[in-house]
Amino acid sequence: MSKRGYVSNRFPELVLGERVRFENGVFETDDPAVIALIESNEWYGVHIHPRETPEEIAAADDRRVSPRAHVGGIGSLSRKK
Repeated sequence: MSKRGYVSNRFPELVLGERVRFENGVFETDDPAVIALIESNEWYGVHIHPRETPEEIAAADDRRVSPRAHVGGIGSLSRKK
């Protein structure tokens, strides 16, 4: 299994049990049991987030749609008179 990275900006020195210790808001592991522990934690998605790789960030940027591409713009939301 490849390494997974996680970030916690709110609690940069977060500790979950004996096996998970964030340092400066970052934690990495390739242990499936630790990954399951983190992703099942009640703070996952709230204060703990997966760290995106540069490749994932670039792919997300490529998928973004320009606001100008929306037909009608804001005026299309107004009520008809």
